[in-house]
Amino acid sequence: MKLACGGNEEIKLDVNSNITVKILKHKIYESRPILPESKMSLEHASVMLKDEKPLSFYKIKSGDTIMQSKVHLEYVSGLILSFEPDMLSLDESIEARAKMSCGHVISTESMTQFMRSIISERKYKIICPAYKGNGKPCEKEWDYAICKEIAVLTAEE
Repeated sequence: MKLACGGNEEIKLDVNSNITVKILKHKIYESRPILPESKMSLEHASVMLKDEKPLSFYKIKSGDTIMQSKVHLEYVSGLILSFEPDMLSLDESIEARAKMSCGHVISTESMTQFMRSIISERKYKIICPAYKGNGKPCEKEWDYAICKEIAVLTAEE
């Protein structure tokens, strides 16, 4: 079976169709330990695969492609979703974004880039990078646990 991991990257795994999706996630993580199993979402033919189901339930067979992505924002506990533009990229596409405690809205992609910059600068506080309507910095501290859920970070990050 082929696994598309985002972009053009693909890995191939030899697995039995009777294993569960949860076991497949574990095998993926062993093969490519970037996205932790708990953050991983798998889809086949645009259907999200549930951990407890065997691959055979979804009629997945040898040679099929399974798409791997981060768990969708709507499954992040305690997160308010918004369809407002992203505060950093100003992207206005229609997709769910996170509404942070200060009210600013950020996409998964922007949060990932922002968190990587914080990590590379060895900062220990996550401060909203947006500006208020009066042109002053927001300066609201964000909860690390929520930011970590939104961003797509490697296990090392």
